[in-house]
Amino acid sequence: MFNSEAMRDKQMQQLLDLAKAKLEEAKQMTKAEAIRSLNEVGILTTKGKFKGPYRPLNELEK
Repeated sequence: MFNSEAMRDKQMQQLLDLAKAKLEEAKQMTKAEAIRSLNEVGILTTKGKFKGPYRPLNELEK
């Protein structure tokens, strides 16, 4: 019999492990690398400004 709860627990642990690994990678990034990464996914412009639905966050810098 298939145990869906055990599978969900295993998948959740895999996601948590992946998130921890990605966080450690991000901690090692330079500012330029971080901006480039966020630009590639459409969050920041190449100049480091928020764009699209994130644009209101630019007001927090003032």
